[in-house]
Amino acid sequence: MTELDFPRPDGITPRQHLEQVARMTGKKPPGLEGKPIPYECQRVFELFRKLSLTRHGNRPITFQEMQAYSMLADYPFSRLEIETIQRFDTVLLNKKYEMTLHYQRLAVDKK
Repeated sequence: MTELDFPRPDGITPRQHLEQVARMTGKKPPGLEGKPIPYECQRVFELFRKLSLTRHGNRPITFQEMQAYSMLADYPFSRLEIETIQRFDTVLLNKKYEMTLHYQRLAVDKK
């Protein structure tokens, strides 16, 4: 999840806008070209992405959710993977909070 995925005050995300531009022009706008995830991080990032889809609101991913995923997928997390997922989660939640504050300021400025 990036800044492109946070809805603007009108409810549309920048990603949705850029994807519409791409459909209309047949060309991918520069904003849609993200940086590739390094090979060494792809597995743990995919685990983080799957766990992130199960979150409730803006709460962090819990140890219980990781344990449940581990049991259901029959995948034992390493300590390093757990720590990395928690770091990814912290970055994501901080970014979401920053974007929320940004859009709140925009809404107040419009009044």
